[in-house]
Amino acid sequence: MKDYTVVLLRPEYYCKETPYGKNIYVALISLDADTPEGHYDAIKIAQKEVFDADTAGAEEFFGVQPPENPEDYKLGVVFEGKHKPALSGWQAH
Repeated sequence: MKDYTVVLLRPEYYCKETPYGKNIYVALISLDADTPEGHYDAIKIAQKEVFDADTAGAEEFFGVQPPENPEDYKLGVVFEGKHKPALSGWQAH
């Protein structure tokens, strides 16, 4: 098993109230296999995860245009292992 932490930037059109780059999504992804392309798989899974979450009720609950495509979420950074954001930096757990 291989773990990744993926940080994605939400699309600018989805976060009009926040300057672009300040609204992020952190995904902790576990893959069954350890492959050389695993980080690409983790990114795609994270994009689909946040897309599904943000699409559900976007207009109804938040009054914003729903995201158009999972690939609209741009990669900020990907780490091997599971890390959580903290005020003093990234902490492994």
